[in-house]
Amino acid sequence: MRVNKTAVLLAMVFAIVPCLCWANEDTVDPIDKRLEKCIDKDSSTAGMANCTKQSMEAWDKELNAVYGKLMSRLDTKGKAALKKSQRQWIQYRDDQFEFIAAYYDGLQGTMYIPMRAGDKADLIKERTIKLRSYLELFDMK
Repeated sequence: MRVNKTAVLLAMVFAIVPCLCWANEDTVDPIDKRLEKCIDKDSSTAGMANCTKQSMEAWDKELNAVYGKLMSRLDTKGKAALKKSQRQWIQYRDDQFEFIAAYYDGLQGTMYIPMRAGDKADLIKERTIKLRSYLELFDMK
């Protein structure tokens, strides 16, 4: 099988460029900055898992705050739709948490402990960022 070297190179560039953008200090969320500092202080498996758990809790708190702000700006129809969407997302989150636990339970090694916590935190972070994007549209008006 022949490999198209140009296609592989382009794929690598497109995979790396977004990462470089995320590395910009100005775009790193304060929650993520606290996570990095926490892990810098204790990079043991237990320390990373604990730091990531704290990060997940911070993202969850932020999610609730953003949800509340967004609800306060929506009309009746928008509020009902967001409430329904959030309830469905919570079910999705719980199902994903269950899968993440089952998946990582099948893997051997302590490195998977912080990875499990990180996957859970990422779910909440992604939802928070999505709701923030909707909230930012109100600020543009």
